[in-house]
Amino acid sequence: MTSRPAGLLPIEPIACGDCSLGRMSGAGEGQFCPLIIRRYRPGSLLYRAGDPASYVWHVKAGVVGLSRSSDPGRCGDVEALCVPGSFVGLECAVRERYLRTARVMSPAILCGATRDGFDRWMRQSDERLAAVWRALLDDPLRISR
Repeated sequence: MTSRPAGLLPIEPIACGDCSLGRMSGAGEGQFCPLIIRRYRPGSLLYRAGDPASYVWHVKAGVVGLSRSSDPGRCGDVEALCVPGSFVGLECAVRERYLRTARVMSPAILCGATRDGFDRWMRQSDERLAAVWRALLDDPLRISR
């Protein structure tokens, strides 16, 4: 029996070709998307403010809340919501540590990659790099208070 990290739900097949990142990766055209698909339960902690920035996620479904507090029990301090189409943990592209705490707020499907894997994926095309820059500069799907 293999153990599953706390907060993960069983993985079900999801068509990567239906996702903008999957399409940029060539999914459905003989290529594959290197981001790993996982389902998360509400309350799952992705990372705390100050943790080493080692992973980035793309929200396919659900909502992830961001807060400045590193106390995982302080869910009421959510200052931004990441909704489908948003990235979570993108600071790993430019910083060594996460700036906020990220907690899953609803049942969610997130695709993720290590910092190095995401960097390699991002640098393979101008389209991918531009998508990441757009998300860093003005992510229209992130709702802030």
